[in-house]
Amino acid sequence: MLTQLYTFIRLGTSAEVLGLVVWNLSWPAIIVRARLATIGKSYEEAAADLGASPFQAMRRVLLPLLLPAVFASTVLVFAGTVDDFVIVNQLSSSAATQPMSVLIYGQSHSGLGGPALNALATLMLVFSVLAALIGLAGYRWLTRGERGSGREALQTVAGM
Repeated sequence: MLTQLYTFIRLGTSAEVLGLVVWNLSWPAIIVRARLATIGKSYEEAAADLGASPFQAMRRVLLPLLLPAVFASTVLVFAGTVDDFVIVNQLSSSAATQPMSVLIYGQSHSGLGGPALNALATLMLVFSVLAALIGLAGYRWLTRGERGSGREALQTVAGM
């Protein structure tokens, strides 16, 4: 879609970034929507009752409550993007714009893989897992005191 409809976007870094943004936009939408479902409208209505404008209510009440969801979705998207291969491989223009995952794939299939390549792949895997664990720890820390069963958010997101 990026290269056929928007011809002003050339293959390379800009096309890779736009492709990854389009592909990963659904994760923050799901996570933030679940967080909005658990928050409800009561905080926003209370801020309006106290005289806050809609913008002030969003900035001073809603955004701080959404911060854990934004943080969790950022870490989740980052962990997934680090080793995303298919999109970046299709949208890269040359070897200068290839990330690690494409380099590892290319070298392992051309027979040039070795201990250094295996170590690099292991480091990428460890880095992705660490990013996800840091995100989980940060989310748990940001939502301390708010934990429930989580069923309400799942039911709202699923439309039940």
